[in-house]
Amino acid sequence: MLPLRIRLTLLFSLAMALVLAGVGWFAYARIATDLSRTLDQQLRGRAQDLSALVRRRGSLRTTEGRLVEPGESFAQLLTARGRVLDATPPLTRRSLISASELRLARDGELFVNRPSVPGLDEPARLLAVPVSGQVLVTGVTRENRAETLSSVRQAFLIGGPVALLLAALAGFALAGAALRPFEAGVRRERRFVADASHQLRTPLSHLTTELELAQSGSRSPAELREALASAAESTAQLSRLADGLLLLASADDGRVPLKLDELDLADVARHVAKLHGAEVEAEPLVVRADPLRLEQALMNMLDNAQRHGGGDVMLTAGRRNGSVELHVLDHGAGFPPDYLAHAFERFTRADRAPADGSGLGLAIVDTIARAHGGEAHAANRPGGGADVWVALPLRSVR
Repeated sequence: MLPLRIRLTLLFSLAMALVLAGVGWFAYARIATDLSRTLDQQLRGRAQDLSALVRRRGSLRTTEGRLVEPGESFAQLLTARGRVLDATPPLTRRSLISASELRLARDGELFVNRPSVPGLDEPARLLAVPVSGQVLVTGVTRENRAETLSSVRQAFLIGGPVALLLAALAGFALAGAALRPFEAGVRRERRFVADASHQLRTPLSHLTTELELAQSGSRSPAELREALASAAESTAQLSRLADGLLLLASADDGRVPLKLDELDLADVARHVAKLHGAEVEAEPLVVRADPLRLEQALMNMLDNAQRHGGGDVMLTAGRRNGSVELHVLDHGAGFPPDYLAHAFERFTRADRAPADGSGLGLAIVDTIARAHGGEAHAANRPGGGADVWVALPLRSVR
């Protein structure tokens, strides 16, 4: 099956081919019509000049070529019965129009196309008009018109494919540019699914093993209780992982569900710090936020600091840098320098981080911060340790 980019380019090229063909046909038909109209206007002008001359002198011989162009235009004067009275070179003495056409020309002007004219052997356009009881036939070769239309056809036949090729190349480039975000999204989704599958596999495998051993009947009550406790821990890990994946999936769809309420930032910080045994310094501020999501973000930050940092962990909250910031500080070795730029990406871990984490903690922090209109940041402290913080906009504070 052809790649989507190639298929879109082919469809675009087909559409452009139809458009070019339609425009070319319209332009060609318009040019042909304009040339025919111009030719008829020239014939009428010459017929008027020659009619005036015939009325004055009764002959075409006195024109001395001034009203016709040798090889391109010509004229013939006929009696009412069709006998040739006069003709310009190189015409023969044979009438240019038939008897039926002569009858029509006696009553008014008559345009006639001829594939060839005796003495010229070229396609021609004729105009027959009545003049003082006679019929004047003026004509002009259509070779110039044919050559012009031939040039137009050649221009379309050469320029059309070139324009189509350029359009196809442009369509290929535009399709690539348009599909790049889509393809990146597909690759990100596939990577997300693969990473999620990998993260789910470990607790599921552990849970399955513990349950199978618990059913074997060979374990003591103490071992059975230990197996059940391990299974419960794996189940809780699966629940946390599933909740994190659902939150990130909602963020990808641009809809993180929030239940906003007014809450005291200091109370939230003290509650979360107490659960994690961390120190707290919080300035009392009333913010409008989702309490459960905000606590989830702070707990992930504290859990990350206690898992990967060192020393005492502190949670601070207050106004800084024109916004409200919640910092989690530790005294460990800090982040590897090349990891800081990817700290909030999904399923990423520092090289020295233990492998028991899901790699979603800081990604969830970033998602919750953005859902509240804020941002998440990470840096290494000058004196050692890491600093991870969430900045909320001042508009959510009173």
